[in-house]
Amino acid sequence: MPNYKNQAVWVNEYKTKPTVGPASIKTPGDNELLIETKAAAINIADWCVVDGLFSLPCPFTLGCDVIGKVVQVSENENDFKVGDRVLSNCRGVVKNGIGGYAFQLYTTVDQTCTAKVPENYSTEEFIDLVALPLTFFTAASGLYQKGYLELDLPSANGKSKENSKKDLVVIVWGGGSGVGANAVQLASSSGYESVFSMLFQAQIRLS
Repeated sequence: MPNYKNQAVWVNEYKTKPTVGPASIKTPGDNELLIETKAAAINIADWCVVDGLFSLPCPFTLGCDVIGKVVQVSENENDFKVGDRVLSNCRGVVKNGIGGYAFQLYTTVDQTCTAKVPENYSTEEFIDLVALPLTFFTAASGLYQKGYLELDLPSANGKSKENSKKDLVVIVWGGGSGVGANAVQLASSSGYESVFSMLFQAQIRLS
């Protein structure tokens, strides 16, 4: 591995201010990629972890969504190459490893949760994609996962195995949110012709 120097955002104790410090780099294993981070998104899950709502052994680092450039691939990797621009949903919490978090200069990601960014995307469009992975996967889980809605999977042309879905209606609560907007697009790509987005207002009491 090249002599990369890594820095990460560390949480040393729950409900305290994170700090920046050195971090090791995980060599990519089978179906993994090492990417140089260009941007990372802050999600609600991150501050929930800092507040202790999810239990992780301290110290730990954070970050679900990342975009960057591939700098190393595993020996059996054929779909990605060094230099590819990618976006990914990190799986550090799932795999319980420092390598798989977004808030660091270099992070190791699972290729099954990673997608290439088209070459014609500008730098600004590339950076904007960092908000996509977690909201996309959350929406997809609710729409297609077994035990949830179990809708037909999407296709590039928005057509499904059925001839018509005019009688089927998909209602998305909070369609203006990140998860909701992805759910609307995914349902439409699955061929559902009647997709409605419902807005709601929440009253918040500030004390």
